[in-house]
Amino acid sequence: MAHLKFELARDLPTLEIDNRTLYRIRALSSGTVGGFVECESNLAQTGDSWIGDDAMVYDRAHVSGDAKITGRAHVSGDAKIMGRAHVSGEAKIYDRAHVSG
Repeated sequence: MAHLKFELARDLPTLEIDNRTLYRIRALSSGTVGGFVECESNLAQTGDSWIGDDAMVYDRAHVSGDAKITGRAHVSGDAKIMGRAHVSGEAKIYDRAHVSG
């Protein structure tokens, strides 16, 4: 069975955006609380990818590899953030955008 790196922190307050409920994530190894996702498929359970601060990833968007989403960035639609990409600040990545590095 694959080792899981995060869980949805259902005990913490949620956010509502675009008629979707977003949950904070929590790292299983350290208990660190991260940003928000709509569902577990928004963030890969493998690699060092992470969503931090008040960043949000929802809809069919996916973060993988060693990518980091921080600040108040929003990633949505079919967007893919991968490799060593870092999306931060007030950035908005959406539709079919692919960001990698």
